[in-house]
Amino acid sequence: MVTIEILDLKREGKVTHIIKPRNVGLKKQPEVVLAVLEDSKAKPQLEKAVELKRVREELKSRQNQELMKAMKMQKKTERGKRKRELKRMRQKNDYENRLKMEKADAEEKKVCELEREMEWIESVDDDEEEGRKGVDNP
Repeated sequence: MVTIEILDLKREGKVTHIIKPRNVGLKKQPEVVLAVLEDSKAKPQLEKAVELKRVREELKSRQNQELMKAMKMQKKTERGKRKRELKRMRQKNDYENRLKMEKADAEEKKVCELEREMEWIESVDDDEEEGRKGVDNP
């Protein structure tokens, strides 16, 4: 390729790199120059890089979605555990209150029975005293 053609391609934006031998200075014109054109190497690499970027972003998005699902499930599980724990606590309190009430009812029943016995004993004692007075005082 002639140097003028390379410069024209560079102005048109079709040349991405110009590579010349190391031993040639900047102002000297080398015998051989390698021109990397837009379509020759860069385009497939660029397409591959774009595809890799898209795949990475898609994977990241999927991971974020899975993470969000896992967090929601964990919250539901924790909420469910808390509800079950509160229900068990209420049931335990209800059971303990029921036992206390039954115990109090049993105590009250015993007290009532004792009071009846005391009344009966007092009435029997009164009858006996009246009977003794009657026998003593004819």
